[in-house]
Amino acid sequence: MKKLLLFVFAVLVSTQSDAQCWRNFDAGFSHNVAVKLDGSLWTWGGNQTGQLGNGTNSNKYIPTKVGTDTDWQSARTGLLHTLAIKTNGTLWTCGYNSGGQLGDGTMLTRTSLVQIGNDQWKTACGGDYYSVGIKTDGTLWAWGENNMGQLGIGNNTSVTIPTQVGVNNDWQLVDAGWRYTMALKTDGTLWAWGSGIYLGTGATNDSNVPIPIGTEQWQSISVGDQNFFGIRTDGTLWCWGNNNYWQLGNGTNSFQYTPMQVGNANDWQSVAAGGEQTIAIKTDGTLWASGNNFDGQLGDGTTIERHTLTQVGEATDWEMVYSGNAHSVAKKSNGTLWAWGNNPYGQVGNGTTNTTFSPTQVMCIPLAAAQFSDSTTPYLIYPNPTSDILYLKNFSAVREIALTDISGKIMLEQKGDASEVNVQQLQPGIYLLRVVTDEMIYSGKFIKK
Repeated sequence: MKKLLLFVFAVLVSTQSDAQCWRNFDAGFSHNVAVKLDGSLWTWGGNQTGQLGNGTNSNKYIPTKVGTDTDWQSARTGLLHTLAIKTNGTLWTCGYNSGGQLGDGTMLTRTSLVQIGNDQWKTACGGDYYSVGIKTDGTLWAWGENNMGQLGIGNNTSVTIPTQVGVNNDWQLVDAGWRYTMALKTDGTLWAWGSGIYLGTGATNDSNVPIPIGTEQWQSISVGDQNFFGIRTDGTLWCWGNNNYWQLGNGTNSFQYTPMQVGNANDWQSVAAGGEQTIAIKTDGTLWASGNNFDGQLGDGTTIERHTLTQVGEATDWEMVYSGNAHSVAKKSNGTLWAWGNNPYGQVGNGTTNTTFSPTQVMCIPLAAAQFSDSTTPYLIYPNPTSDILYLKNFSAVREIALTDISGKIMLEQKGDASEVNVQQLQPGIYLLRVVTDEMIYSGKFIKK
């Protein structure tokens, strides 16, 4: 019997091996992106238009590395496209491009990341069919579909390359939604443009140039599907926009035309406006949610909609959150990522397509995973290849065994302590094996004859 060369990933689920994993992340409509501390780029979820950037259109059910580069700084999502920035400031995009939202001068869909010019970018993100970004010199740029003035360039003409928004160079943050954009300047003032009813001005007129929303100072903003949130510098939380599923968390389901304070608390740290839900984090590390919960997108273990922001669980170590159409991804202070909600494309990142009603940890391979050769590893998987039974030797306290194909789709899963797996029903090919024990997660490959 031939031993399998086995990589042993010492992922201690509740210890510090996970703590050195994720740097930043974002949740899109049906896919997610993240950058690890080692500078590698990872994507998972829906990939129908190549938004995962791996050169295919196959969905990925667990985080999957994009290429071999380790100089990625940050990554964000649009509806069906992705934008990523390297440490040298260059911008790269992939995915759907019907409106020119990739910024490469074409309307060609890209399944692999392509570089957009040689400029230096601080941040970039995507709306439905357009994108916006801030360069390192503080100037604001936009490109893609522009039917409601969402680019802010003074007209309603779509463009396929980054085009400057005005002449100011004091932009700090920007976020894009359906057909509206919000941005903060370095003085903390809030600006908006695009579809008028959602801008928070109290009027319904569209605007194709940035207009100020009050004179207050803001520290962060989040643009959802048709709802908006912002945290002011005094720590108070404010909302406006569509509220048909109580997603504004203000106790009503009425449309809000101007910013309205949510409750009386002044200790909000992070907020994410999603499709029909809102997730927020307080400075004490607690997680809160409101809105539609049909797909478990509030993460409280139920399907009960919440009319006001309601605490989720008892954890006090939440740090940052982003929300997609009906799922969310959040980071804890120890660097671990957690996801929950609707999961038909694998966007929860747990290797399944099952709806997840509570935060579930997103798998992370440690930066310094140990590699064991045939002569040193005590963990045996045999025979390899096999046509019927795959045996596991020296694995103790097994909690779960999962077999996936090379695309990451789970083909077989069993719970409980076991020393063998029946693989007769699998088609011939190469498969990945994951064995979860009380202490570690082991990964390896085997061949089904």
